[in-house]
Amino acid sequence: MLTEKLGGKELPAIGMAIGIERLSNIASLDNTEDNIVSFITITSNLEPKAFKIAHHLRSLNENINLDMNLSNSSLKSKLRRANKIGASHALIIGDEEIKNETILVKYLDDELTEQELVSYDDMYKFYKSL
Repeated sequence: MLTEKLGGKELPAIGMAIGIERLSNIASLDNTEDNIVSFITITSNLEPKAFKIAHHLRSLNENINLDMNLSNSSLKSKLRRANKIGASHALIIGDEEIKNETILVKYLDDELTEQELVSYDDMYKFYKSL
């Protein structure tokens, strides 16, 4: 037991762990007033770059709940999830986008189904203005 190794008496114990992103997702589902943007990666090898971009985005606009979706599921499944949590936009990034320093901005509003490929700088300006 840990307490015994630290010089205390033997005590039974249990533990639990939960991912911060999952906890954040649960909290954001209950608060429908938040402006949610879904950040989606198309391939799993983009995590380091995706985290860097997401960190920068969060520093630009604290009023937006940025939902990161780094799972290995399909793009269609990730977009369904973004719609389910009420995201207004999806920022989609894959290998080509990383190579060209661009990102696909998809509008998830029911009336708009537009999307556009923009540079990182334009995406940062857009995100800040939301």
